[in-house]
Amino acid sequence: MNKALIVSAHPDDDILGCGGILSRFRNEVEFKVIFIAEGTSCRFVEPHCDESKSETEIRNSYARQALEFLGVTDYEFNNLPCGRLDQVPLIEINKIIEKAIREFEPDTVFTHANCDSNQDHVKVYNATMISTRPGCNSVKN
Repeated sequence: MNKALIVSAHPDDDILGCGGILSRFRNEVEFKVIFIAEGTSCRFVEPHCDESKSETEIRNSYARQALEFLGVTDYEFNNLPCGRLDQVPLIEINKIIEKAIREFEPDTVFTHANCDSNQDHVKVYNATMISTRPGCNSVKN
């Protein structure tokens, strides 16, 4: 493993799922993390209210701090709607992941499990599996 991409549904899933890997290999592997959804708006009746937007910025700020603490400086927030990825065409999520793979050229990709109870996680898993199909990119693991 030389370059690893972490595809995370929400800010905090990266650390919860791969924090140990990030910490253990921080000096040996180049990491990039992409966040598909923002992870906050599902907690609000009106997902686009000012409070939701403010909480999203705070959550993203915490994610940046955690990643930078672990030595990761390459990350991307896409801020698709949390808890509503079932309403986003799969191809839109695929394109985000495929772009990151094309630009970063990882040999390894980490993402969620397909048996997760969070449907955003399952949608990101499915999009990642499609985006990393064999023979189409640099991904080996």
